[in-house]
Amino acid sequence: MKKMVSYLAAILISSIIFTGARVEAVSVPVLGITSHNYSKGAIMDKIEKNSVAINESVQLYAVIIGGNDLPENPEDAGWYVLEKDLENVTWESDNPSIASVNNGLVVGKSQGKVKIKANKAELTETIDRS
Repeated sequence: MKKMVSYLAAILISSIIFTGARVEAVSVPVLGITSHNYSKGAIMDKIEKNSVAINESVQLYAVIIGGNDLPENPEDAGWYVLEKDLENVTWESDNPSIASVNNGLVVGKSQGKVKIKANKAELTETIDRS
């Protein structure tokens, strides 16, 4: 049985907008971390990988995300990739002895929990890995 380093998916920020008599939940564009290489404009509808085996790797991607939680058509609900292939993103692991990260590539080193952080200018997103 493989020992795993696991992590939680990125937390997204949303806000409530009042437009006349209608209330809409609309996301604030934020930096997100995903384990899928979505195309620009794609809805983020896949289950995120939340672990990596020791001595194996998983590629993470930093993307700018936004969305509409309460659209008129429920099938349009969700988070969308607004920008991808971001330049000048720096990645950090809070415990490189558990998992290292280089350009989004996370390598499991030993069993435990770790936080992986992506930074782009003033935007930061952190995900927990355990």
